[in-house]
Amino acid sequence: MNERYRSYRKIFETPFWSEGNAFYWEMLFSTGSFRRCTNVRICWGALQFCALHAELEDSGKMTNRDCHDGILRENQIPVEMLRAILENQELSKNFQTNWKFYGVIPASP
Repeated sequence: MNERYRSYRKIFETPFWSEGNAFYWEMLFSTGSFRRCTNVRICWGALQFCALHAELEDSGKMTNRDCHDGILRENQIPVEMLRAILENQELSKNFQTNWKFYGVIPASP
């Protein structure tokens, strides 16, 4: 859409625009009337990264910078796998996800 409308504003492009807008919509979906949709629950990505950061930094396992550098260094993988790598966890071949980063998820009405 940015290429289609007011493309002359490209000089103001920053990653914060895209990320901020995506996060805004995730928050809107999770708190607004969209909450009833089964395919749009809580803003998973942002909540996972917040929980991961808090778990690693608040526990003293990593510094703020080490945590962020580790996330960027590992690139795009599921957050629970990223958590396992950053915490040097041993993973079996039949590893099952079980990290409850946000507690119990309420069922959709």
